[in-house]
Amino acid sequence: MMNLEKARIVILGAGYAGMITAARLSKDIGYNEAEITLINKHNYHYQTTWLHEPSAGTLHHDATRMQIADVLDLNKIKFIEDVVVEIHTEEKKILLQNGEVDYDYLVIALGSEAETFG
Repeated sequence: MMNLEKARIVILGAGYAGMITAARLSKDIGYNEAEITLINKHNYHYQTTWLHEPSAGTLHHDATRMQIADVLDLNKIKFIEDVVVEIHTEEKKILLQNGEVDYDYLVIALGSEAETFG
């Protein structure tokens, strides 16, 4: 008997790694093969390589942001704006501030936290 359920792929984080993963998966995997979900705490991606520009006053801070909906095809990718609270790998479940999401495959691309000197 054929299994008609789509694989549930969840990507945590919309930094460079999360955005590239979501974009490539949405192009390489057929709509009927998998359900791709991207979860991020903001509805935008920001260009970390440009962050020095607003600090120097040479670029408005909004120019470093890209709306996720403007970059990714949200007809192929489900986007959830929320904060990850816990990851339960045994149950394949992600607890969010406002709900929970089940997955078959998980990509953790939450980025890093910069260290300050002082």
